[in-house]
Amino acid sequence: IISSIFFAVFVIMYLILIQMATGTFVTFVPMEFAALIFGVYYFISSLSVEFEYSVVNGDMDIDKIISRRRRKRLLSLKIRDIEYFSRFDEKAVDMINKAQKKSVINAASSISSDNVYIAVFYNNSKKMYLLFEPTEKMVENFASYIPRSLNHTL
Repeated sequence: IISSIFFAVFVIMYLILIQMATGTFVTFVPMEFAALIFGVYYFISSLSVEFEYSVVNGDMDIDKIISRRRRKRLLSLKIRDIEYFSRFDEKAVDMINKAQKKSVINAASSISSDNVYIAVFYNNSKKMYLLFEPTEKMVENFASYIPRSLNHTL
């Protein structure tokens, strides 16, 4: 993504230089350079994404924080509604591959991380898959809310 942004910047700068050489709209060149620099800064800084998990009284909220500027609520759910909870392993990969793309919520920094868990639950009668990285304290907290009959690994 970053390399394509820089390619676009070079193309736009080339067009601005052609504009200066031909003498058309030369008064707009400083504004065009300023807009270009701001746009590059804005797009590259927007690639920084963090996730915040909040667990209170059996409710979990997941927020997506984009470059420390914007916060977006991804999900709110009751932990008791989770039907399957385990570490992200081969069985989980098979479940994700069979699922529709819209039903997978990826709230993990990297799927290849060792601490990624999967939670399966229903939201508005639609099966959803959540990939996230809870702390050990959160996992222990989940154990008290998830029924014993549920197959989960801690």
